Formats: sequence, structure tokens, C-alpha cells
Amino acid sequence: APTSWKIPITLRYSDGRQVHTQSVLLGDAEQIVKLEKTSSPAWVHPNAGERGYYRWLAPPAALQALAGSAPGVLDPRERVGFLNNLSALLDAGLLGGDDYLRTLERFTDDPAPEVVSSLIAGLDKVHDTFISPDLRASFAVMVRKMLRPSLRRFGIMKTRGEPEAVSLMRPGLFAALGVYAYEREIMDWARLAARRYLVHPDSVDASVVGAALNLAARDGDTPLYEAYRLRFESTRIPSER
Repeated sequence: APTSWKIPITLRYSDGRQVHTQSVLLGDAEQIVKLEKTSSPAWVHPNAGERGYYRWLAPPAALQALAGSAPGVLDPRERVGFLNNLSALLDAGLLGGDDYLRTLERFTDDPAPEVVSSLIAGLDKVHDTFISPDLRASFAVMVRKMLRPSLRRFGIMKTRGEPEAVSLMRPGLFAALGVYAYEREIMDWARLAARRYLVHPDSVDASVVGAALNLAARDGDTPLYEAYRLRFESTRIPSER
């Protein structure tokens, strides 16, 4: 077995005017690399194109600089990779929860549904890791601030010819806004959609039925509970049950 590894990485960085790409071969535990085109980069992305299977760490200020420029300088694949890497740093204890949440906020209203899905996954992690009952109201405000723009951008109703990535993202968006923020617009939609579904299943888009039924049940009444129970017991379709 080899005693050491050589890891190729590709850097993308900006000197404030142009974006440069530089390939580097890391072969030592510690290695200093001189950037070819600048001495004071505006931002550095250590995994250009998300082609490398490795994690990377940068100081919080450098993460913020890259996150702030992300929509203009990173493609959707790179932005998803950035958020996934950020999550791994939090899991490893290499990034504080405050810096994690502050960096997530930079991706509010991202135009790519795949990135929004990664943002929602990050908010799920924050909720499960940090949010105690006394912090729920403050967290709700933040979730509304970060996800309402995506709701406005992509809408509640599926449109003709809509990209599949949007349809796949929407249930998670509804769940986050409904569960964490109790967003009135989403909760009102869920109640109506759930009752429509119980009468005419084909009247509700299949991709969001689960979200509608779940959210409506969270503050449902006894008649709704009985309707759910009867439907559960009578349906012959396993997926519906």
C-alpha cells in the first residue's frame, strides 16, 4: 500500500478583474502554493468544477467572500458542492454554527432549484442541531427571510414545461416553510390541497401531495383526522396508504 498520496486540485480565483484557473498537485502534509496571477485574491474556490473528491477548508472571511460572489462566479454544480462542503465542515467541528448560518444566508433567492434544495438541507441541519424551543420563533423569521424569495420565484403551482429539478425541490420548500416558519400562504394551500385530494386525488399534483397532507395534519381537526383514517383503511393503493 502507498505510504503517501498525491492529490490533484484545481483552483479558481479572482484578482478582482479576471477569473483564473490553476492546477496544483498536493503531495505533502503541508504545502505552500503561489498563485500565478495575483498576490491578493478577491476569492478562491479550491475545487473548480467540483471535479475533486475531497473536502476543503478556508477561513470564515474567505468563505464569506466566495459565498457572496457565488451566484456570479460559480455554476450551479459548484454552488451545490460549496454548500455540501460547508455542511461537512460543520459536522467535523471545523466551522461554527454562526458562520455556517451566516454563509447559508448568502444563497437566498438562488435561481437554481438544485441550490435551493441544498440550502433547505442546510436549514434542516441547523434546526436539528441547534434549534431549541426558545429559538423556534427566531428561526422561523430567518427561514421566512431565506425561503420566501424562492417561493415567489418558483411559485406554488406547477407550470407547464417546468424543469424536473423545480418539481423535485418544491415539496422540500413547502415543508421547510410550513414546519419551521408556519408560513400562512403555505399552510392555507396545504389545508385546501389536502381536502381536495381526499375528494378528487387527481386534482393535486402528485409531487406535493405528501407535503400537503403532512402540513394540513399539523393543525388539523377531528373531522380531518377521521377523513385521513378512513382513507388509510379503505384505499387499495399501497403508495397512497
